[in-house]
Amino acid sequence: MNEVQSTMLEQLGGRRMLVMTGAQVFTDGDSKLIFKLPRNLSKVRAVTVRYDGGRDTYEVCTLAHGLSAKLGPALTDVYADNLKPLFERLTGLRTSL
Repeated sequence: MNEVQSTMLEQLGGRRMLVMTGAQVFTDGDSKLIFKLPRNLSKVRAVTVRYDGGRDTYEVCTLAHGLSAKLGPALTDVYADNLKPLFERLTGLRTSL
């Protein structure tokens, strides 16, 4: 995991967030993280977060459970301080106590 990806993970709550949500984190490219969530905890199966260095913002996408697993609309221009509340709102999972 590179520095940009580590920073993204820390902005979402770091290791505590992974423990609280049961998420597994995967890297894809230099500025993208994929969080795979347990089936029984959320209706969302995965969340991808991509950093846009030119705008200093993030793009967040979700993938739902089920046979018709549809990719949710990409939420663009998300600032770092909104990442954690947005993740919690999309997944219904808390990232910290």
